[in-house]
Amino acid sequence: MQITIDVGTNNQKLLDDEFYIGLKQKRATGQEYAELLEEFMSAVKQNYGEKILIQFEDFANHNAFELLSKYRISHLVFNDDIQGTVSVILAGLIASLKLVGGTLADHTFLFLGAGEGMLASRRMLFVTIITRARPL
Repeated sequence: MQITIDVGTNNQKLLDDEFYIGLKQKRATGQEYAELLEEFMSAVKQNYGEKILIQFEDFANHNAFELLSKYRISHLVFNDDIQGTVSVILAGLIASLKLVGGTLADHTFLFLGAGEGMLASRRMLFVTIITRARPL
């Protein structure tokens, strides 16, 4: 089931547009935003049980990482922009070593962009390089 949580917009052009179908108020932030998400997460778990998987999609960078961190222990949560992208990129990099040789630490990587996927990929590549460098 797809659910859209509309927390408003700070785009004045949209707020003034009579045909804008979104919530016509300034975007909820801070405590108001946190309380809304907490209420949603609790209601979903209460109504659908402990094993409901909640996929976060298209949240702003700071919210995406914060939500995963906050709810990863108490709820089944997934963010494909972060975790899905990371797993595909990392799998591709590891598989490419069969062609180019060496280890991940032997190569230089350029990450272009500051989206959730790139930030998480950079972090996971770093963790993987450090982890693989340690003797088992």
